[in-house]
Amino acid sequence: MMDKESEWEIVRWLWSLQRKGRWRMSIGGEDGCIGTLALSWSFAGFRKTEKLRMVHRTLAHCLQDPMETVFPKTKIPKCSKEEKKLLQKAAARSRRQERKRSLEDFLHYESINISDYYFENGLRKVFPYHFMFKAYVKRRWIDRPIHEVLLDEFNFPFPDIIVKKHARCDSGDLRVNDECISPDYLLRDSDMISHKVHRHEMPVLDSPIDFIHEDDDLLVINKPASIPVHPCGQYTLNSLTHILARQYDRRPLRFTHRLDRMTSGLMIIAKNYDASLRLATEISAREVKKYYICRVDGHFPDEVEDSPSTLPQGVIACTQPLGPLCSKMGLHAVVSESSGGKPACTHFKRLLYDPDTNTSLVVCRLFTGRTHQIRIHLQYLGYPITDDPLYNSSDWGDKRGKGAQYGVPVDEVIRRISAHRSKDSYLDFVHGTESSISGFDRLRDHLNSTRSALDKEVRDRLLQSFDSTCPECIRFYKDPDMKCLVLQLHAYRYEDRQRIRIRSFQNIISSVNDSRYMGTKSRV
Repeated sequence: MMDKESEWEIVRWLWSLQRKGRWRMSIGGEDGCIGTLALSWSFAGFRKTEKLRMVHRTLAHCLQDPMETVFPKTKIPKCSKEEKKLLQKAAARSRRQERKRSLEDFLHYESINISDYYFENGLRKVFPYHFMFKAYVKRRWIDRPIHEVLLDEFNFPFPDIIVKKHARCDSGDLRVNDECISPDYLLRDSDMISHKVHRHEMPVLDSPIDFIHEDDDLLVINKPASIPVHPCGQYTLNSLTHILARQYDRRPLRFTHRLDRMTSGLMIIAKNYDASLRLATEISAREVKKYYICRVDGHFPDEVEDSPSTLPQGVIACTQPLGPLCSKMGLHAVVSESSGGKPACTHFKRLLYDPDTNTSLVVCRLFTGRTHQIRIHLQYLGYPITDDPLYNSSDWGDKRGKGAQYGVPVDEVIRRISAHRSKDSYLDFVHGTESSISGFDRLRDHLNSTRSALDKEVRDRLLQSFDSTCPECIRFYKDPDMKCLVLQLHAYRYEDRQRIRIRSFQNIISSVNDSRYMGTKSRV
């Protein structure tokens, strides 16, 4: 026999259906008890589901035993506004979870066959292709001209094609809600921006992906450096998501955490919704311990002045809050919480010190997952990661950002870093750049002279992908330096609440680029 509260829950549910126009219901009886309950169809052809049949059986049972008076006879039971909102949110959450659980593919896989790979000088490259960027207007973009948003929020190597020549707008490559607009169009809430571009992806290392473990729920891999996890910026096919799908036939995968593009190491990937929900819950509850190993400049200390005394010997904690410094470049720094910084905590411990190179091997444990957290905290302590092109640079001042003291205004730091990260520094000029020579002929001469080692099929495919309206097609770049592809930071260990440990030591030597650190004798 059902309890009285459950019986009244059914009555409330039926009443809600009546309010939606699906039922006609009347409740009557003596002394406020359920005496009769008449149900009739409101829509012809409305089929009874198994749930409705169960309700009929339950109501038939309810009529046999009168219930105590819960509501006055003349009052219809209703939920409060707060209860109704909670029920609606719970129902919406349940529907979203069910859709995710049954999802067999994702939107970012739509472009998986948009182009192909080719390989050159140990790098994985992608043939140029036309791509449609789509994005809904963010709150901070509302009532701003679209050309201003494109310049401020996105990295366009040639913004003049949008602002000066109106080429993208006039050709229809730049649209809002699938309609042509002018560069001065003011964005509104719920607008969808579509931008068609001829895309030249950045190259990544042609490194194999090691599979550490795989079962029906989880996939554990060793991610190579230089490869971003998700499609972003100038990476789509050269992302881990698409490489695993195309080369290793692993799709769809659900990533519950990520590593920076230049960071190598272990990644735990869910293969279904239930596994991703369980793993994401553990990570958000900080029940998963994450350990990294890196090489830093200088003799990393055993203690610092403001380090808590409760820490184990040799462990140094950094708890400086972190926040974005320049969202357009993905640049972050130590930012006070009053200025929008978020709490962050990292523990460090020195393993070895090499006096010949004046570098230390350091183990790091993350307690939060802020962007570039380890790199920024090490910079703040004054021991940045060796050869870190972003956070180990004189652009941050004479002390390279130690103690978040730059010696110059923050805007000047951003300007310096932006200038040094320009793609123009990788330009590879070739002969025959006179205006009388067409862009197609320049590309053909460049392929035949500088890149003659490529197969003829690859060169022909590159010529076929030429777009006369794309400025990138007539600009030829050298391959990026290794220090811009590989960061000496490796995720080597995860441990969950069940004490399940996953470790990867075989790639630590290559990750820190110095086999002397793995010797048996410590030099402290």
